[in-house]
Amino acid sequence: MAGVKIVTARICRDIMRLCFLMERRFAPYDKWLGTAFTRLACAPRVSPCLDTVLLGTAWPIMEESLAVLYKTMAELHNALGVTGPLDPAPRDHFGRPYAVIRAERFANALLRLVESPALRRVTVRMGGIDQFIDCTDYIDSVRMYGPTRRLYEETGEG
Repeated sequence: MAGVKIVTARICRDIMRLCFLMERRFAPYDKWLGTAFTRLACAPRVSPCLDTVLLGTAWPIMEESLAVLYKTMAELHNALGVTGPLDPAPRDHFGRPYAVIRAERFANALLRLVESPALRRVTVRMGGIDQFIDCTDYIDSVRMYGPTRRLYEETGEG
């Protein structure tokens, strides 16, 4: 159960950070993430979903709660009006017994809106550094970006 809890907590953290992006607000590091999250406009709608997911004691309950959270996030995306509306219903995961949102649908819809020729040529989809490094000292230090910048350049992101 520990593994399920860790993965679920990470998904919830990523969803919280996505809420900051959707509201065009800075997401602080983890120590202050929850406090700052309560100030977002979407917090009254998303927080109860997060609480239900994180307080789950069995994976079927957590998975059902995650499906509600995914649908809520899809509805928030649609409310932005950035892309055309996308179906907010969770889907099965390639025949496996888990409901997912199939987030690539949203990413692809957003990517189709990119106008920059340089960005359109990027074939490797790699997010920001904070998606794969959780060290505040590293994320906050421009001096530390050298090795990571090379990683982006090698993959076509730089």
